[in-house]
Amino acid sequence: MRLIFLLLFSFSVHNIKGQDIFIKDNQLLEFLYKLKEPITSITNRNNKNPLIQIDDKHLHDYTQIILKSNKGLFILVDGTGRVYKATRLTEKGIFFQRIDLTHFYGYNSSAIFFSFSDTLYSLGGFGFWERNGQLRYFSEVYKEWEIKKLNKKIAASNILFFIDTSKETVYYLQTPFTDPGSDLIQNKFIITKLNVIKKENSELGILSKQLKAYFSDNYSSNFINVPFLNGTLVNFKSQHQYLISYDKNEVYRLVNQEKGDLLLGSSIKMDASNTFALNNRIYFTKPNDTTYKLYSFPISMKDFVKEPYPLYEPFEDEKKKTYFYIGGLCLLLIGGSIFFLKKRKQKTTSINSDPSTPVLKKEDNGIDFNPLELELIIKMIEQSARGNHFSVEDINTSLGLNRKTLEIQKKIRTETINRINHKFKIKYNLSIDLIERIRSEEDRRYYKYMISGENSRLIKN
Repeated sequence: MRLIFLLLFSFSVHNIKGQDIFIKDNQLLEFLYKLKEPITSITNRNNKNPLIQIDDKHLHDYTQIILKSNKGLFILVDGTGRVYKATRLTEKGIFFQRIDLTHFYGYNSSAIFFSFSDTLYSLGGFGFWERNGQLRYFSEVYKEWEIKKLNKKIAASNILFFIDTSKETVYYLQTPFTDPGSDLIQNKFIITKLNVIKKENSELGILSKQLKAYFSDNYSSNFINVPFLNGTLVNFKSQHQYLISYDKNEVYRLVNQEKGDLLLGSSIKMDASNTFALNNRIYFTKPNDTTYKLYSFPISMKDFVKEPYPLYEPFEDEKKKTYFYIGGLCLLLIGGSIFFLKKRKQKTTSINSDPSTPVLKKEDNGIDFNPLELELIIKMIEQSARGNHFSVEDINTSLGLNRKTLEIQKKIRTETINRINHKFKIKYNLSIDLIERIRSEEDRRYYKYMISGENSRLIKN
């Protein structure tokens, strides 16, 4: 009994999904159905008229996207996995049939839908607390959306993109967002490139500040993929129209205002819908037109002038700037260090070159006493012979240190006595000091200095 129930249920579901959906008097769909060549992207921003009346009331307001591949004409529902394919055309209208078997939706809102050759693709989107960068394709075997593994998953949405059919590449714009499930904060506008064949994602650079200024808080823009001009025709705030070339990294401004008004509604206040480019012409329908009457006009590079700034600042240039700043900082630190060392050396030189300061070498080449040392030794021998000691003040006077700071006095005084004693020991092969230190009886904190009679005789000889 249960088996019979399951079979009946499966049969009923198949019948429901296999039912024909009739769309009456639709010039847009009839034109695309008869078209022999594919159109990889048909943008639809403002159309509030659903092409297909969906039985699920939750999906009534979901945007419907049209794709034309080598295998036929399709309508997809944004935010879901639903795929409807045109089956036949009659004098009264066109028939569609749902061909997918998906049940779940809500994970791919505002995804980039496009087609390459015989395959339908869906890139990115958001839902369930996440902006994703998944690349999905519709499998005609399983009637489900399958995923392709990319080298790097980067959040993507249909805010601004271009489908390059010749290279099977998708260019798209990353916009700032905060991931509610982590601490990730993406606060830049980044031009990104996806090679569908190689399944390689790469970030090209930061959107130029001139174009970034046109984006409002909701980051919305109307645009048309124009393959024969190798770029995207984009309208910012219904008054600024540009053609942006991704592979050349260039921006062109639309100067033919008549075409800008016709297409983007600057004068007639009626933005175009269901826009696509074909054979050097732009095609579109008007909002709230239930017959989807198709309009078109020619366009070429003569209608544009090149802007003096690029589409984006390449990350290589950003790296160069970073290296430049780091290099400049390093040079500044090195220069500061050299300046500091020079100033310090000049200060030391000025102390040693002062006429009142003896010029003392840290190391002498020989063991002979220099004139300054001999003068100090002779004075100390004379005082010792009289039974007197040499005081700290006497040594300072002999060495010309009276005007120096206490720290410099002590340093030079100690170095001089140590050097004299060292030379004396080597010269006479002795282990005793020539200049002896004796603590002062009046104040044990201070020393007095003397040279013994025996050492005095050695020096005199």
